[in-house]
Amino acid sequence: MKNQNISDQVINLHETAKFWGTNRRIYSDSSFEVHHAHIVAGGYSSKHHHVHKVNNFYVVDGTLRITSYEQDDKEVHVVTLGAGTTFSIPPGIQHKFEAITDVDLIEIYWANLDPDDIVRVDCGGVKPKTNA
Repeated sequence: MKNQNISDQVINLHETAKFWGTNRRIYSDSSFEVHHAHIVAGGYSSKHHHVHKVNNFYVVDGTLRITSYEQDDKEVHVVTLGAGTTFSIPPGIQHKFEAITDVDLIEIYWANLDPDDIVRVDCGGVKPKTNA
């Protein structure tokens, strides 16, 4: 592992403007992301889904409504989140959000790992005991 100074790890977080407010990516790697978002009252996202990522919302301040849908666009579930509450959307589920009031939230995304993600080259076992 390469030695790094703590100062090498400082990241300048760039704010990205969205139709509904702003977004800052705080951390990102190949299977995990953390974002801070500010959504203006009345702001809403497109209806969308994530192929591989779980989308977790943690509301820091304000009131946020999240709607999820079935494949046929039928509304399935509506949840309203307030400060200090969290809600997760699994991969493949269509959803959108709408800010009832100004909202500050943390979005956490992660990929579901496949527990069967293993390619065996040979078979494990137990070596016979030897008399030593």
